Amino acid sequence: MKFLTYSRWSRNLLTGVVPSEIGRLEKAQELWIHRNNLEGTLPTELGSMKKMNDLRLHFNMFHGTIPEEHFNMTRLRRWDLYDCNFTGTISTNIQRMGGLQTYRIRGNKFHGTIPPEMGRLWFLEELWLHKNDFTGEVPAEVCSLRGPRGITNLRADCGVAHVDEIPKIDCMLGCCTVCCDGEGFCGTNEI
Repeated sequence: MKFLTYSRWSRNLLTGVVPSEIGRLEKAQELWIHRNNLEGTLPTELGSMKKMNDLRLHFNMFHGTIPEEHFNMTRLRRWDLYDCNFTGTISTNIQRMGGLQTYRIRGNKFHGTIPPEMGRLWFLEELWLHKNDFTGEVPAEVCSLRGPRGITNLRADCGVAHVDEIPKIDCMLGCCTVCCDGEGFCGTNEI
């Protein structure tokens, strides 16, 4: 299995944890284990998969933070971590993933501010930040990536359910394409 390059195990009712031995798949480029019943924390050894370009972990029951070692997967183009139970902040080391095109982390328990270093993800097209506990604003560096050759889908908790509420996060005009509120409703924010 050392030479395995593609592995698709989505929607297979898998249970248990992701084993640390997964890091031995040095040539793996694609790993789809989304929509299963996997739990636990992610092993740091995933970061050893330096050829990985498509990692889909969404719709599982993971918890804990994203290990810093995962930011060693600098060839990653798509990283789906949404609708799990991840916590912590977005590491500033995300800037090392310069080729990342899709980064979807909605529906977790991430908190803190969105790092301006994300503005170095020059090829980013899709960014889902909503349904988390981020505060502050979407950095201008990230907003500068918006456009037909950059981010075309940026979702954040910049909406409100009621007139007297304050959004969780501020999104400058023309930056977020979709604003979501605290009750899960998302609507377009196009000008």
